[in-house]
Amino acid sequence: MKYVSVGKYAIPLWVLGVILVGICIGAFALYMTLTFIIPFEVKEPIEVLYHPSQLSLYPGDIVYFNVTVRNNALQNYTIFLDFSLDNATYENSYVTFSNATYFVRSGVQNLTAWVIVSAEAPSTNAVLTVNLFREASQDSDVEHMIITSMEFSGSGTTIKVTINNTGTIPVTISEAQINYTKKMTNPPLPQTVTANNGLTLSITSPWVPGNIYQVKLISLRGNSFSYTGVAPFDFTQTEQLILTKQHVWYNTTGGWAEAALVIKNVGTRDVVIDKISVRGQECPWTNVYHWKTNNTSISDDLQVTSNPLTGDTFNITVQGGERVFQRATDDLALEVGSAVVVYIMNPDSITLNDIGTPVAMTVFTTNATYYSIETNVEAAG
Repeated sequence: MKYVSVGKYAIPLWVLGVILVGICIGAFALYMTLTFIIPFEVKEPIEVLYHPSQLSLYPGDIVYFNVTVRNNALQNYTIFLDFSLDNATYENSYVTFSNATYFVRSGVQNLTAWVIVSAEAPSTNAVLTVNLFREASQDSDVEHMIITSMEFSGSGTTIKVTINNTGTIPVTISEAQINYTKKMTNPPLPQTVTANNGLTLSITSPWVPGNIYQVKLISLRGNSFSYTGVAPFDFTQTEQLILTKQHVWYNTTGGWAEAALVIKNVGTRDVVIDKISVRGQECPWTNVYHWKTNNTSISDDLQVTSNPLTGDTFNITVQGGERVFQRATDDLALEVGSAVVVYIMNPDSITLNDIGTPVAMTVFTTNATYYSIETNVEAAG
């Protein structure tokens, strides 16, 4: 038997082998105990917060509606909404959908879509399927413009459109077309619209009640932005609201939120506001305070209140004077030429973490939907 000398001891070689094997096995066993499992998930970043539960139209109608989405990722996406009826023959013959592409930043955003039903369409009951496709927008230097409204005026001679730059870079509009024919505008083109700002263009073009007209605006880069509408049969009775002075604040001291905006009726008929939403969530009328005027021009910016809105009335300074705001109890009527200043208490559960996040407000009437340019949640208090 062979031995190995260790100091003054002689250890059999086979014993030394057993010790070495035991050490190796122990080391291997120790390594294996470090294995563990972690669940791994990649979530869908786009969440649909709101869409119409039903669309009901008559032949010849055009309806605009919002699909409200939340982008939970930091990545910007280009989103395409594809609409299809379960009756393809009927759709191909009588129905046209917007099928538009949208640029969606992180946060909540309204995607405005439309549907037109031909004047010759027979009655039907069908199911509308909406498919949402997304693609990562790698290029931040991309033009994104939305035409938010179209108004037929001038006794059949003018079409007015309002556009918003929803991207991050300026967009210069160089040409306007109506049904693929170049037209003159006021103000004259080219016009540059900076990020998160808007522009109203009056386009000189004859129009006939009941006809369909497509507005196409073309940028210097060659990108085009389109909107389609049907000229009303009674052009003296058109609905048009303008939303301005929009703000959303979070009071960091008191822990409450507040929103405000001005709604102007610049159309030719009275309207009824039946819903206001912030970030796609409807605001209860009990949280809405309003002051209406038809003789005061509101040019000053709106300011956050120092205390939360409470009670049936609340005094707020607007345009240099203290105004008495009423708590809403039902839909708000807004006459032609009038404006209403609206303050909303605790809209859509705005929290401290939302400061700096862009938020959009939407106003709904019986016949149309209007949404504001996004505004960042501001810190107050």
